[in-house]
Amino acid sequence: MNIMLWVSLWLILSGGLSYSQNLPPAFDPVGACYVKEGETLNVNLHAKDPEGNTVKIWVLNSPPDALFSDHGDGSASFRWVPEFIGPWSSSQSPFEFFFVASDQDRNSLMKVMVNVINVNRAPKLILPDSSGIGPHMELIFQVRAEDPDKEEVNIKAFDLPHGASLGGENIFSWTPGLADTGQHTVTFEATDLSGGNDKKEAHIRVVPPSHYVLNIGIEEAPVAGKVKIPINLSNPDPVSGIELLIQYDPSTYTFLSLTKDSTRASDWEYYVYRERAWGLFQLIKIVGISDFPNAHSTPPLSPGYGPIAYLNFKMTSNTHFAKLLIPLEFYYFDLTDNTLSNFWGKFISRDMINFSNGGVLLESENTLLGDINLNGIPFDVGDAVRLALSLTYGTSLNQQQLLNSDVNQDGSWATLADLIYLIMRIQEGGLAPYAEPNPQMEVVEVGISTESITSFSINSQKEVGGALFVFKGTNLDSENVKLSSEIEGMELYTHRNGDEFTAMIVSTKGKYISPGNMHLFTLEGEENFDSVEISVCDNDGNLMGVKKIYEEPSNLPTGYTLSQNYPNPFNPVTCIRYAIGSKKTEAADNSTRQVTLKVYNILGRSVRVLVDEKKPPGNYQVVWDGKDQNGEEVSSGVYFYKLRVDDYVQTKKMVLMK
Repeated sequence: MNIMLWVSLWLILSGGLSYSQNLPPAFDPVGACYVKEGETLNVNLHAKDPEGNTVKIWVLNSPPDALFSDHGDGSASFRWVPEFIGPWSSSQSPFEFFFVASDQDRNSLMKVMVNVINVNRAPKLILPDSSGIGPHMELIFQVRAEDPDKEEVNIKAFDLPHGASLGGENIFSWTPGLADTGQHTVTFEATDLSGGNDKKEAHIRVVPPSHYVLNIGIEEAPVAGKVKIPINLSNPDPVSGIELLIQYDPSTYTFLSLTKDSTRASDWEYYVYRERAWGLFQLIKIVGISDFPNAHSTPPLSPGYGPIAYLNFKMTSNTHFAKLLIPLEFYYFDLTDNTLSNFWGKFISRDMINFSNGGVLLESENTLLGDINLNGIPFDVGDAVRLALSLTYGTSLNQQQLLNSDVNQDGSWATLADLIYLIMRIQEGGLAPYAEPNPQMEVVEVGISTESITSFSINSQKEVGGALFVFKGTNLDSENVKLSSEIEGMELYTHRNGDEFTAMIVSTKGKYISPGNMHLFTLEGEENFDSVEISVCDNDGNLMGVKKIYEEPSNLPTGYTLSQNYPNPFNPVTCIRYAIGSKKTEAADNSTRQVTLKVYNILGRSVRVLVDEKKPPGNYQVVWDGKDQNGEEVSSGVYFYKLRVDDYVQTKKMVLMK
């Protein structure tokens, strides 16, 4: 029931449309209103009663954060600030708000149209601080952009030095040569889909070989994986002492150990480290001395470049950080932090050293692209419904769902482009399009009638968000499918690949099929097909069990057939259909036949007798619950079922998979 019909009914029941001589209050007209996202809309309302009675005013469908005030004198005010994203933003504009004026006997209704104008907020680039690097040392950092409107953002780089690149995950990489010594400026630009942009410059200094450089490496690691990160030193003169201080975020890193094995400092006589907390971060202090005044003599580090320590970490299991470069940085607390000393004990201060921070580029091994409803089955119809709800109504997705939603692999999560690509992948098939029913699933009945034209209907106790039909062995095309008017608001997507044809019913606007028995669609023209697999999900994107109800034509079959069980593989229930017709040597014989249908294991031993009785010609189906003749559950594996009617014998294979 739409809101105008509901309001009219309410007015009649409340006496607002009665035929008493008392006239209802009258509103002063209010024209269409316009307001930008994030700005304040003020609507002043006035209503007067012809008999001078006291008038009360209220609003019927106020947004959750709007303020409404009835002043008690026939006036009221409505104040609202539209949101930048979500259902109360320009994406759902225009809005119709209904106000009621009442003299306690008669009511009047006024509709105010509010147009919300989109305001695009530009993305913000996030770049590292100025970086210093030596010749032949690799510089890597990630360029990020945050868009307050959650739009897809494209990042470009300008004035790249020779040999530098901006690659996947917006990772900037460059290994300068000796000729690149000096200052370099690279400009980055982030642009959202609405044209908003942000530009920033990154300043890179390539120092001569005569300068000292301390560099924290950048490594890749999976979510919850372990990683070893080098701390590199480039020194033009011998170095005999180090004092380093490294900062990390314990919510993303778990420190395991530090080692100097297989580094340039592996034989140093004194090498210690310790940890301590500092606010929200953890600090690692490293102190090393090459030679103590003892009988053993250890030379300092010769001029060169390479690691002087390795930091071992276990990475966070929080998939929200996947595809991000998690920083690991030099920290400065005391004057001696991150300094060096040479062979003669001369202090090498920070202003003589160039620093380059690093970290870990976190990958997600647990990401299952296309599995938005987290049921372990990617690219099913429930995934499309779940993503459509998020885009339409702002229904939240958790961190894993967001990662799984980037199906087009453009680095942006849960976008309209992802939904379109997801629908395309579901239509193209190639992955499991349906789920085997289990006791926890809601079950819906799908009726299939083939009297004169093939028709499909659905009977569900709850709202249905979408359905997918995969027809096999057919020459169907999109023009054959006629969507029913009973499921208004739903959209039809079709695709044909060889002798397989898919028809998906879903709404990119978050609509659903109402509970009850609803007609879905009909197949017209060349509607023949060998089999159909059906997947149905509720309005939350959860897959539902499907029970197919075949309404066969009135004419009886003329031969014997044994169909492939469905579903197959199955756990623990499957359905076997068979047909009994007249003997091929007789024109018409409606007498009963002795029918046996048995299940055998792979060794040929009888497991279960499903049918052993006389039956007249007709179409039949029987369910096997995965139990043997004694009621015990059988193990997973391959089984055979054999139909015997007179001299007709047919055997087919099925798989029980627990």
